[in-house]
Amino acid sequence: MVNNIELVKDLCKSMFTDGICINKKYHKYFNPENTEYYVPRGNKREITILFNNKVFKADYRYEGTQDKKRHNESIRFKDSIKKEFQNVFPNMRGKIKISVGENLNEIVIEPLHKTIDYSEKLILEDYNVKEGEISEKIIKSIKRCGTLIKKAKSIFKKKNGSLKCQICGFDFEEVYGKLGEDYIEGHHIIPLASRKEECISRIEDIVLVCANCHRMLHRKKGITIDELKNICKNKK
Repeated sequence: MVNNIELVKDLCKSMFTDGICINKKYHKYFNPENTEYYVPRGNKREITILFNNKVFKADYRYEGTQDKKRHNESIRFKDSIKKEFQNVFPNMRGKIKISVGENLNEIVIEPLHKTIDYSEKLILEDYNVKEGEISEKIIKSIKRCGTLIKKAKSIFKKKNGSLKCQICGFDFEEVYGKLGEDYIEGHHIIPLASRKEECISRIEDIVLVCANCHRMLHRKKGITIDELKNICKNKK
């Protein structure tokens, strides 16, 4: 039901004070009409933001402007995520990628380019580069079934009492309390992207992982669950 898209945006001052404006051509992806997630003009819905491996609350708003020709939609931040943006981007420069999580009430924001402290790492006079070009892109990805992941979570929790990363043991609820309750990510043992055609996925094809381990599994092509477990075990 949810289109798997990614919106890439350059950082701007409003992201540190208010939130993120959603460009008009992306409204149909983040606020699709005729669905349970649709927010009409002048209204909002509460959403969860996953940013910097942390969970935050925010609102998705369809701004209630008097000018009906204007269509302004945005993700409105609360104070906690504003502070996190300042920590990740202290000089307010860089790019972020915005995508949909398990559903439209879960938005993932990933830093693409963190700020470089030029005073320590670079001599500015030695570099003359062209910057500031604004680019946006829509990336279509393989259709996934959220119901399969939910079922895998339910079975795992009934068996183990809580949702923990099956690689490193991280427990979101243990660290974040109520905010992290029932949160974990699902990883296909055989990545869908590596399959050449439509196929059947089963519960046993899913491993539940934290965001860090999930990123590492996708970062190195061909790494197995057991190999990553050994890396975590040896580091501990």
